[in-house]
Amino acid sequence: DAELLVTLARACRDGVRVRFHYPGRGAGEQERTVEPIRMVTTGRRWYLMAWDVDRADWRTFRLDRIRAAVATTWRFPAREHPDPVAFVQRAVTGAPYRYLARVRVHAEPERLRELVPPQVGRVEDDSDGWSVLVVGGDSLDWLAAHLARLDHEMEVLEPPELREAAGRLARRLAVLAGATSEPGARCRSV
Repeated sequence: DAELLVTLARACRDGVRVRFHYPGRGAGEQERTVEPIRMVTTGRRWYLMAWDVDRADWRTFRLDRIRAAVATTWRFPAREHPDPVAFVQRAVTGAPYRYLARVRVHAEPERLRELVPPQVGRVEDDSDGWSVLVVGGDSLDWLAAHLARLDHEMEVLEPPELREAAGRLARRLAVLAGATSEPGARCRSV
C-alpha cells in the first residue's frame, strides 16, 4: 500500500509516533503506538523497526499486517537503537520459530548468502572458508531436511537435538535409496 509506505517513511523521517492496528498472537487486532526508526525489506516483505511504546521494547512489524496507520503529531526524542537491518533479519529468521539452529557450513559467506535468502536465515562470517548459518524452524526434522539440501559440509553447533534429526533423515534416505535392509523399514526400492 503506497499510502502506508508514505505515512511510515515520513514518520521515520520526522521522528513522530504512529498508531496502527496489528494482529496479536492468538488475539484479534490490537492498537499499537510506536516510534518508527526505519523500514527494511527482506526481499519478499517489508518490515518496520520501531520502539513499541506500550511494551517498552524494540519490535518489528510486517507492513502487510498493519491496518489503519496514522502518524501523530507527537515527536519523540532520538534514542540509541540497534542496527535496523540486522535487527529485522534476526527477528525474521529466529523469533517466530520453535527451534533456532546454528550450523557451521563449509562455504564462503558470500556463496552461502546466494543460497540462503535473508528472510530464511542469517549468515555470519566464520574463518577459513566457513560460515555460520542461523536458521529457525518449527520442526527439527524439517530443519535437517532443508539444511541437507545445501549440499555443503556442515557441523551442527546447536541445538544438539538437530544431530538426532539429521541421523533420522539419513536413515530414512538410506532406506529410500535401497542402501539398507533395516527390519521394519518403510521405504522400499522398486
